[in-house]
Amino acid sequence: MKGQILDYSVQTNSGIISGDDQNRYEFTGAEWRGQNSPKRGDHVDFDISPEGQAVQVFNALGSSNPIQQISQHLDKISNQDQAESKFNMIDWFVKCLKNYANFTGRARRKEYWFFVLVYLIAMI
Repeated sequence: MKGQILDYSVQTNSGIISGDDQNRYEFTGAEWRGQNSPKRGDHVDFDISPEGQAVQVFNALGSSNPIQQISQHLDKISNQDQAESKFNMIDWFVKCLKNYANFTGRARRKEYWFFVLVYLIAMI
């Protein structure tokens, strides 16, 4: 069956999939068969156990949209999972690019000025 991940929590190692049949199925991290960790919005293929849970959860082939592809390329350039105290200029620049449409909260001065610096260096 095909579906889309509605939510996944690393803390509880569990998530919820909305199937194409409009039903919701829970799954655990042990059933995830993808290379990267599951993310909200990923399109997946899965089977259903007799208990009604999703098992053998894979990324659906050919389902990534351009925004996800750009995000994956940015993840290759920068490690956003590390502590901000270890960020370099490129990490701050990538953080701005990934949050360009996030209208909650504010960017820190450091984030803004590193973005401007890298942008000016690229323009020169």
